Amino acid sequence: MANKPTHKWDFKPGMRAGAYSWKSSAKAIERLKSANSEIRAVAKVDPVTAAEGVIALAQRIWPAFEHIDTSSGALGTAVRRTLEELLPILIEAPADGVRVVAVTTGIGMTTGLGLGESVISDLFSSTRGAP
Repeated sequence: MANKPTHKWDFKPGMRAGAYSWKSSAKAIERLKSANSEIRAVAKVDPVTAAEGVIALAQRIWPAFEHIDTSSGALGTAVRRTLEELLPILIEAPADGVRVVAVTTGIGMTTGLGLGESVISDLFSSTRGAP
């Protein structure tokens, strides 16, 4: 039996694929702010559920915003700011067996292979009791 969601996120309906048209940047920014506030409020009482909210929001950003004109840079800045503010919630959530790794630069496979080697090495050294 699958686990049922522990919180019904208000931001989800407004963050669906194709929800915004070409000139919806201001509306999308407001939705990001609202989602950010909702997730931060939940984090005060249930950090793991809040972390799930961060993941749900991150998964919905591109499909929801892909048709918006981003030439002003305002939406990109709002997305970056929102994710920067919410990333600590994801990192600090006390979830056993989960490791969060963030990459702020690099390209695709090159970053993934280098990062993967480092993370796996770190995991194995920590399970062997090495300093």
